[in-house]
Amino acid sequence: MEGRDAESSKSSKTSGRFACPNGCPEGACPAAKALGVAWAPAEHIRAEQASQAGPLELSLSGEPFLVEGSSRGGVAHLWGWRVADGRWASAQYLRDHVHTERRRSDEDAAVGGYRAWKRSSCSVLSGHAALKELCRRQEARHLQEASAATEDEHFYLTAWEYDPPDCGESSEDDPHSPPRDRAPSARLSEDVDGGARSLPCLFGTSEQPALQAFSKLLRWIYVGEEGSACDSHVDPVGSHAWMWLAAGEKSWRMLLPPAERKDPVPEH
Repeated sequence: MEGRDAESSKSSKTSGRFACPNGCPEGACPAAKALGVAWAPAEHIRAEQASQAGPLELSLSGEPFLVEGSSRGGVAHLWGWRVADGRWASAQYLRDHVHTERRRSDEDAAVGGYRAWKRSSCSVLSGHAALKELCRRQEARHLQEASAATEDEHFYLTAWEYDPPDCGESSEDDPHSPPRDRAPSARLSEDVDGGARSLPCLFGTSEQPALQAFSKLLRWIYVGEEGSACDSHVDPVGSHAWMWLAAGEKSWRMLLPPAERKDPVPEH
């Protein structure tokens, strides 16, 4: 559910070569020159092909790829996720979900502000408060009542842990937990059925409770306005992820280590 500048979203081919996603003239991208590489498009796979091959086979290729859906819901529909009906395309749905409402007092979200693609501010607040503000700004833009300050800075809710372990739940083994007087509410994770089912997280399948809990900390939602971005980074603890785009447009740029390197983790 992340936005980006419409002009920078264009990925055309120039003279038979893949154009720079940053909009630089052919052969003039300073980032590519500094690394001694050229931009290349990731492999595109149809959702039906991904369903036949399976997540595990695709992931073992070691190369980035993009799965495109030919029908509403795309791979989410083929994998039987509830989000295939488009519910996560609405920030209002995430804001009003009972799982989010239960965590109104948890300062568990970071919202970055961006100007000219560079971070200009950062706030820590609850996921509910962050989604509430993003919804307010969206409604203001639709009503053409946004102020100059609102238009000048673009907000980005980044890596919100939408399904942390033991969220709002009590444990009978923990004497400090409040008594459970009602059944646990539905969780946002139920909408995606735990992710790619044939490719479970190794931490999640561990017999160690601490590792099982850590697995839930790797479940993130990103919601960004047009013009927001994410700084270059290396995923934590050697992890990799399936990223599903619920709505809007997003441009991913990935740097791969040279083939002769044995260490698969790029240097900072």
